[in-house]
Amino acid sequence: MGKKHYMSPEQILGLDADARTDVFSLGVVLYELLALDLLFVEESTTNIVEEVAMNPLPDLRRRIHGLDPNLEAILRLALDHEPARRPTAAMMGADLDRWIAAQHAYGSPDQLQNHLALLFPHDFRPPTWDDRLEVDTGFSALERAVNVTAGRAGLLHRWFGR
Repeated sequence: MGKKHYMSPEQILGLDADARTDVFSLGVVLYELLALDLLFVEESTTNIVEEVAMNPLPDLRRRIHGLDPNLEAILRLALDHEPARRPTAAMMGADLDRWIAAQHAYGSPDQLQNHLALLFPHDFRPPTWDDRLEVDTGFSALERAVNVTAGRAGLLHRWFGR
């Protein structure tokens, strides 16, 4: 069924839900990433139904300082109460890709860690090498595995001449 604070209006009302409900949920997550605050806060089921399905969307620019108008438009479409007006996930992804490209600033894991350290100076702890050895599921793990395997193969080839 889903977490009530991330459910689309149609889902929370028990109506037919399709892939557009996931776009709404993604819009809620994107909002929370930008605002560093919850979009929907009601705890009682009765009040959350009203908050999600009936109340108008809050003023995003007032809640998210410096929100780019183009990013606001993407967010508003994803959070539209009417599923037919929401983009598909692919369309939203393409819109976000275009917005990111227009910023001429591309992210990296290092930039993300630096940003998190600025946002949460007392709480954020970047991963250490020991952390990476325990859980490393990214591309860097694959790259290291390939390099280690290639290194071993090269070493074996030198030792055995094959």
